[in-house]
Amino acid sequence: MATESSVSSSSISASLTSSTSNYSIQQLLKLDTVKLSEHTYVIWKHQVLLIVEGYGLIPFISDHEVPTKTVVDSTGVTVTNPIYLAYLKHDRLLASWLLSTISADVLPHLTGLNTSQGIWNTLARRYGAKSSSNISSLRHSLHSQKKRGLSVSEYLGKVKQICDTLSAAGNIVTELEHVSVILAGLTT
Repeated sequence: MATESSVSSSSISASLTSSTSNYSIQQLLKLDTVKLSEHTYVIWKHQVLLIVEGYGLIPFISDHEVPTKTVVDSTGVTVTNPIYLAYLKHDRLLASWLLSTISADVLPHLTGLNTSQGIWNTLARRYGAKSSSNISSLRHSLHSQKKRGLSVSEYLGKVKQICDTLSAAGNIVTELEHVSVILAGLTT
């Protein structure tokens, strides 16, 4: 059932009939991403969402109306809906690609799921809450960094890695905060 935030089936139809749609799915299968594991959800989601958005495939992972399986043709006969068949093909290819971006440790939790939306929603439920606590943990880790025995290059790299991970999660670290963390970690 569609909600106010759902994508209409007409937008799916337009996406499926666009000339870039077939190209998108075929090219999507060749992209490499970070494999989803127990600890990489935030980065994985960010990377995969950018790819899915970039290829115009958001309707397949969002709350949307699936095209009807059959339609009545001009002679009054019920026939298979060609838009549904195209939708099904694209959804299965996207679902397959999503599964290919997931580590072997996580895959058993997705057994039996065969739609992009089902896979996406299951992962969001399973790891979404963890990502909020992960962000809190990363923020604490960022502000707890100390240079101690590290070289300057190693210390700066460690701080930058945490900042990049937070940014990938949509939790931006400002330049001022980044510099403050670096300077605070030098004194001790």
